[in-house]
Amino acid sequence: KLTLESHLQTLQQELKRKESGYQLIVKTRLIECLVVLSRYSGAQDSTANKGRSDSEWLDSITSMLEQHFDKPFTLEQLSKLCGMSVSSFAAKFKQHTGLTLVEYRHDLQIRHACKLLAETDRKIIDIAQESGMEDISFFYKVFRKKTGMTPSQYRKRSRSQ
Repeated sequence: KLTLESHLQTLQQELKRKESGYQLIVKTRLIECLVVLSRYSGAQDSTANKGRSDSEWLDSITSMLEQHFDKPFTLEQLSKLCGMSVSSFAAKFKQHTGLTLVEYRHDLQIRHACKLLAETDRKIIDIAQESGMEDISFFYKVFRKKTGMTPSQYRKRSRSQ
């Protein structure tokens, strides 16, 4: 518990300060939090884990993803947190949200990017990175697929309305 609290405090401080290299520290701490949670969950006996329904687990996961959409969580990490196999988690996640994990993350990332494009004059590459997409060409591809326009077109359109 103390380790987790310490990691969460570090996360909060790094996100607040945003000093050089903060993104790497944030990613590392989140992964460490997942490991701690996974170990804790594995240490619990199976009857204790049955106390939480799949729906409750999936609500927790979607809530975490909404807060940390820019972090590189994998199906494997998230399924372990829920105590499910990857295939079971993927199927239940899609049933719960109507989207695959990747589609869900991209949706959150593009919504965040749209907000920044409409409200700021920041460079598109900076917005892509803050949204969790390091590859700018991939960001453009996903953005266009989700919105039907480029980030520049979206910015112009949102400003003219």
